[in-house]
Amino acid sequence: MQVAKLLLKDPRIDLNNAGNLFPFFFSREPTLVKLFLEDERINPAVNNNRALRIAARNNHAHVVSLLLQDPHVDPSDCWDVLREAAEFCRTDIVRILLANPRVDPGIHNNAAIRRALVRWEYITRMMESMCSKCSCRILVWILQQIIQRWFIICMQ
Repeated sequence: MQVAKLLLKDPRIDLNNAGNLFPFFFSREPTLVKLFLEDERINPAVNNNRALRIAARNNHAHVVSLLLQDPHVDPSDCWDVLREAAEFCRTDIVRILLANPRVDPGIHNNAAIRRALVRWEYITRMMESMCSKCSCRILVWILQQIIQRWFIICMQ
């Protein structure tokens, strides 16, 4: 942390070209995120809000929250973050995004809920396929119950 602080203070560091560093810093330690966000030379929205995408993809809810507080970051500009979070049942990320008034959950013909449902259907069919080969109907039913409960928890 001290090294990052020292480097940020050095005027020879060109932070306008630091976009390729954001995924590393923004998907790791919240204190580093705060340190970077405090520096006015850094725009966390570069590369099409890549920092937000990577933090959400890696399920770093605290980092997503910090990034959404920055006025440069525009979650409406990257609708696929919500879609992907819903698809992979990143409940905390979905809650954080839905709490932000700039996020439209109905964008692209309700892509987020459609992806979540498609994922659930895919898992169910895969389990049915696996279990029908060994003719264990009771196992299919049990797995369906587990998946349904998992999906309900994810959607809360």
